[in-house]
Amino acid sequence: MNRIVRVAIATCAVVLGVRGQTSRGTVTGLVTDPSTAVVGSARVEVRNIAAGVSRSAVTNGAGIYRFDAVDPGSYEISIDAAGFKTAKTSPFDVAAAQVASVDIKLELGERQTTVDITAESAQLQTDSPVRSATLDSKQIDDLPFVTRNPASLALIVPGVSTSRFGVGGVGSFSSDGARNRSNNFLIDGTENNDISVEGQAFTITLPDLVQETSVQTTNFDAEFGRAGGAVVNVITKSGGNEFHGTASWLLDVTNDDAITNTERLNAAVLLRGRPLPGTDNIWAGTLGGPIVHNRTFFYAGFQENHQLSSGSGTLPAPPGRGLGDTEPVVPAGRQSRVDLYRQVLAGTTATAQFADIALGNGRSSRVATIQRGFQPFLPQYTALSHGWPRHILRRRCRVI
Repeated sequence: MNRIVRVAIATCAVVLGVRGQTSRGTVTGLVTDPSTAVVGSARVEVRNIAAGVSRSAVTNGAGIYRFDAVDPGSYEISIDAAGFKTAKTSPFDVAAAQVASVDIKLELGERQTTVDITAESAQLQTDSPVRSATLDSKQIDDLPFVTRNPASLALIVPGVSTSRFGVGGVGSFSSDGARNRSNNFLIDGTENNDISVEGQAFTITLPDLVQETSVQTTNFDAEFGRAGGAVVNVITKSGGNEFHGTASWLLDVTNDDAITNTERLNAAVLLRGRPLPGTDNIWAGTLGGPIVHNRTFFYAGFQENHQLSSGSGTLPAPPGRGLGDTEPVVPAGRQSRVDLYRQVLAGTTATAQFADIALGNGRSSRVATIQRGFQPFLPQYTALSHGWPRHILRRRCRVI
């Protein structure tokens, strides 16, 4: 039994490790001496500057080192080999689903001497055929996007275009001609897809909580699977050995907004010459820091949105005869919702676009139509009339 438990735990660990790959990067490179000959068995240590967490490896016979599943962030590398001065690189960034190639040339000398090396990770993705782009926290902070959803920045990536008639808001875009539903959305490598329609199941609208947004459009690795469109992976920030955070307040008003095509149908908007009054007040903040130094950290965010807005909508209306036929059945003062409906209509009646609506409420599946199409009001009317004598309904409705 103990053996089965150990195997199950090991299997879970492997599965979690594989899933974690999708939100992490890779650091690799070649270590050589002054004559460009490879240096094997050199000890390589990569260190996360903010968290202070280090990992070590040894170069192989070809002088190559490699670190997989590296959390996004800023890192530095130190290399120690017999007969060479200890080398230490300047900070460089690691992005999710990207390979940072940092080649290092050692100098002859004693280990006690440290040589600082300017690290330049490869700008071109030469280790895998994936076509992708990574939007870091600076771009997320600097670029304006009204949705406050960093995933919408995928629209600036080559090959990605908006879907005008798509469903799902900012999640509706096409990558290299693929369908909207072909996109795969992730948060820290965990699936975040709306299983009913398309787009994201959960939307992060606090940009200060996001470290980077990784967008892969073509030839991504098999670990992502599922979809043939873009893979959008939103990576949240993590804490470090120092407390850090943000505080923000956003005030947005409609005075400087353009009038949309639907708002032009509102006479009040045309009279004002601008949209109806509306205000958004968004307060937000983040805080991160250490729980156990160099080991355990936290990062949390808070956002509150106060909105004051006004607008207009459409309300189905019955024809004149249909409105008159309901008055004996539901007289004024009997039902507050019906009274409110008549008050809002203010005598307005429909003249076209009539539709049949089923009675429902467990009654016959046959369709009932009020005289000359009092269909828009029928759902409320029949719900209120549940339990009334059937001959009253027959007197007011024509059963088909």
